[in-house]
Amino acid sequence: MILFVAVFTTSCNDDDDIPTAPTIKIQINSIDGFTVDIAAQASSDVTSWHWDYGDGQTSDSVGGHYHTYEKGGDYTITCTVKNGAGVEAKATTDVHIATLSDLLTSTPWMMSKTGNNGLGLHITPELLLSFPVADVLGTLNAMEGADDVQYDFNQEYTDYFTFKEDGSYEVNYGDNSNILGGWVYATTAEPNSIVGTCKYVGIFALSQQPLEGAKWAIHENEDLTLETVFDPDGDGGGEDGEFETVTFSGANFITFENGGFLGIKDYTTTILIRSISEDKMEVTFFFHGYLNGDLTIGIDRPSYFVNLTFVPKTK
Repeated sequence: MILFVAVFTTSCNDDDDIPTAPTIKIQINSIDGFTVDIAAQASSDVTSWHWDYGDGQTSDSVGGHYHTYEKGGDYTITCTVKNGAGVEAKATTDVHIATLSDLLTSTPWMMSKTGNNGLGLHITPELLLSFPVADVLGTLNAMEGADDVQYDFNQEYTDYFTFKEDGSYEVNYGDNSNILGGWVYATTAEPNSIVGTCKYVGIFALSQQPLEGAKWAIHENEDLTLETVFDPDGDGGGEDGEFETVTFSGANFITFENGGFLGIKDYTTTILIRSISEDKMEVTFFFHGYLNGDLTIGIDRPSYFVNLTFVPKTK
């Protein structure tokens, strides 16, 4: 008799011993200027996070959060997560951050009575406001020495300013026949009257033909250095002015040529952009007012600053 013995072999499956990879999903909720609201969803076993924003910056932020870019452009955001077993997973998403030029040229801009408006009497890197008021233009208009203003401060400001992609520039004077300018333009008056008026940083209206050949240029994340003059005793005149050099590090600002200006026309052709998005732009003007008792001294040095808010032109 022949006995057959059947031998059955089975392989042992170790799949159950292989750690499961975590899951991660990311997306962009919203973009406000250069700031991105990032959403993140991950499995519960995730124990570590690492973000690469595509601009050289990284973080270990857990879950959704905000990230602010220094300048516009196209970026890829990568999130790498790991679980307790050390298994990792990655997710990426692309984001487009509008450049300053994109935002400036996206719409004509109008002055607004609401926002981060105010007046400062001493230019410093911190730009501390001396008079934070909701409607700084109307307040300046009401100050001493502004009786002959030919500009309707009671209506919404309907002047609008258009930045074009080719670097050209236009101003539409809306319902006003004049533009806003600084009192220091009255350089043919007696020096004492100029100093007295400039003490109150008045605003006056200046008639001007439409600009021809005005140009603008944008500067992103650059140092801006200003030669300023400061009136330490606040009397608006005399020989006590102090010349100062003020530097704004990594600033965003606009420079103008051939008569270009924004909102208020003054000798200073540089406008600091404090913040900008599709819905609002907050800027600082460096404004001439203190002359050190001599029309030839300090005329090219700003002494005050004004914060104004701009919004897209109404349809």
